[in-house]
Amino acid sequence: MRPRRWVRSEQPNPRGAGFGLGVLFTLVSLGVSTAFIVNRSSEGPSIFDWALVIGLGLIGLPLIRRGLKKGNHAAWLRAKGQPRCALVVDAQRTGAEVGDIPLFSLTLEIESPGGSYRAHVIELLPPENVQLAIGSRVRVLVSPRDRNDVWLEGLES
Repeated sequence: MRPRRWVRSEQPNPRGAGFGLGVLFTLVSLGVSTAFIVNRSSEGPSIFDWALVIGLGLIGLPLIRRGLKKGNHAAWLRAKGQPRCALVVDAQRTGAEVGDIPLFSLTLEIESPGGSYRAHVIELLPPENVQLAIGSRVRVLVSPRDRNDVWLEGLES
């Protein structure tokens, strides 16, 4: 009997989906405000128009900042993280989805020199792969600062 194999889905950018949305809001805000400045009609933009532009910018910029922070943390963890082996013990739906693929909170049993412990990671996982994921051995990177800060690197070969 061939062993079951979990095929990991393509993962989103480590900056998160909000980063792209923040860039979109900010670019729309800049584009509309530029159009207001270039189009010098006699009436000009109303206070509502400017409130919309400022509102889009106020939504977009924090999303960009958060995405950059998450991306930098992921890069730091990939560079400084301690490689470990882990076993996927459980998978619970978070209720969020990226596209049509749900996000799951995976419970991992991480093997470390001080003994094994449990940690959680959020992972895109098609529902049909949940049973294949549970029981799979994976490679993870663990933060030297906080052992619960874990990055799922890939499946063990």
